[in-house]
Amino acid sequence: MIGVNKLTLTQTQKKVGTGIFIFLVAAVTLTLCTRSSFLYPINNWVDANCFFTMGKSMLRGLVPYRDLIEQKGPVLYMIHALGALISWDSFFGVYLLEVAAAFVYLYFSYKSVHLFLGNYSLLTVIPLAVLTYTMKSFALGDSAEEFCLPMLAYLVWVGLKALKEEKVPGKMEFFLIGCTSGLVLWIKYIMLGFYLGWFLPFFFLFLKKRQVKELMVSIGMILLGVGTVSLPVLIYFAWNGALTDLFMVYFYNNIFNYTWANEFGFWGMVNNLRTNLLSGIGEIKKGSAPAFWLFWAGIVWLAVRKKFWFGCYAFLMAAFGVLGIYSTMIRFEYYSQAFACLMVFGLIAAGKLVLLLSRSRKEVCIAVGLCATLYYASKYPRVPNLGWMAYEKEDLPQYQFAEIINQKEDATLLNYGFLDGGFYTAAGLVPNCPMFCLLNANYDANLELQNEYLEQGMVDFVVTNNEELEHSNYRLVTQCENYRLYEKVESET
Repeated sequence: MIGVNKLTLTQTQKKVGTGIFIFLVAAVTLTLCTRSSFLYPINNWVDANCFFTMGKSMLRGLVPYRDLIEQKGPVLYMIHALGALISWDSFFGVYLLEVAAAFVYLYFSYKSVHLFLGNYSLLTVIPLAVLTYTMKSFALGDSAEEFCLPMLAYLVWVGLKALKEEKVPGKMEFFLIGCTSGLVLWIKYIMLGFYLGWFLPFFFLFLKKRQVKELMVSIGMILLGVGTVSLPVLIYFAWNGALTDLFMVYFYNNIFNYTWANEFGFWGMVNNLRTNLLSGIGEIKKGSAPAFWLFWAGIVWLAVRKKFWFGCYAFLMAAFGVLGIYSTMIRFEYYSQAFACLMVFGLIAAGKLVLLLSRSRKEVCIAVGLCATLYYASKYPRVPNLGWMAYEKEDLPQYQFAEIINQKEDATLLNYGFLDGGFYTAAGLVPNCPMFCLLNANYDANLELQNEYLEQGMVDFVVTNNEELEHSNYRLVTQCENYRLYEKVESET
């Protein structure tokens, strides 16, 4: 009995130690790589500020899509609302959530590698972290793709584990897959292509074994998971009378304003798919080159090892991921960050090769550990955001303008003519106009709305980017870099 307790304690200690190590890797990497970190004066990425402004607005009782217009999913705003509860006028709370997301992503990626490399899999955590969060697609940190990586890493692990055990996932695993896909649905649904590609090998396995009943049960469990996550979201919008706004802005506008549909008919659709697939592959090579090459290294290894179902599983996930993400007319480099979840296939292949070429386990540990350390050290100076650490808050237009804006009690602000530049964040303000910044979709109509706000004098201050505002209701107060701050002219009585 004592021996069993000692064995259990040792296994528990190993798991705790592994968890602590992965968490420390996540914390150190994100502290250096994301501009949300406390080492940086502000995360000035427009997308991150849009999400943060929406999250803070929810805490003040405003309802997304009804009271404020933005294009991402409500769960992403809820994540940022949680970050705002930790730190209202800085990204520190968001940074902590990024670390938590990185920990979950690295943990399940480690578990995927562990299926094939055993105890040596921990050596892949540092290279994986460095590669994931220094790719061009990581941008400045705090993207929708970054917060979906934990769900996608769990998806990969469940699939690999089931195929290695030569069986389909269990009911609870299908339910949790449904829950994670529900989260992705309400963060940025174009990443759901990964889930469709993931399910197809198991779909064919069910049919091959003529297990139609089990197939229907698995689909039911997935739908139950999606419903479990979706129900609170739908209740929130229904309670606030905003269900129509949710579906109009988040689904209808995104689908019909961003759809790549330059050809119609059957062959037109085929050509669109081909175009999107090739274009998507090119985007991944440009923005997430490590993910691209590691994935193909893994595919080659699977082919050599004659692991047919593993190869199908990996290829279908990648293919449907590409088609889902790159089915839009507007494409940005950070879209390809989601494909970091597929790097585990290449890491497994690399680990297997090292084990094959090594003469002893001790040499394996030393060689891989040394390579990982040297790579990490050489990669550190190349983190694209590091130069931003040199700035102080007082150097930035966001905080210079905030000092002026906050001198007025209950001040209101409009980010005019461009995406949210972080001025709401620096001033700690919540917008009072639905079109609080200018979105990529429906540009002319959105700009017309902002011009109406100026005509009505709805805001006390207006910020522009590289644009002179010629309006009788507002006068120029100050200028910093390309940004200009205007204040409403008080009417004489």
